Amino acid sequence: MDIVWKALHRSLTKLIIDISRPIEVDRYSSLRKKHMSQDGMKSLIGLTKLRELRIFGMRNTFQSITWEAVFRNKADENEMLVLDLQMAETPIVRQKHWGKPKEIQGLKVSNKDGDTYKYA
Repeated sequence: MDIVWKALHRSLTKLIIDISRPIEVDRYSSLRKKHMSQDGMKSLIGLTKLRELRIFGMRNTFQSITWEAVFRNKADENEMLVLDLQMAETPIVRQKHWGKPKEIQGLKVSNKDGDTYKYA
């Protein structure tokens, strides 16, 4: 996949990619297919002229890279007009009202400023 990323012009304005599909077959086992890695996806950040970005089959681990690419494109004078992200997994739908966990008692959490939050 690195070869493909290198061949793309940095001034590309439209990218539509389905990353759920395998990019190559494992040379040791033809039954195993390799998918794009997180490192392989980092080249997306270098595309800063995108007006349209559509990514299908995106895994959770690619979200930070994708959003960094989106924000870098927004910094340019021509903002991104179309963003279409389709996740590979179905979303987790949580209940509206979560009950407090009764088995946790006296939990203390500190943040970097030194503030301590207690759960009672």
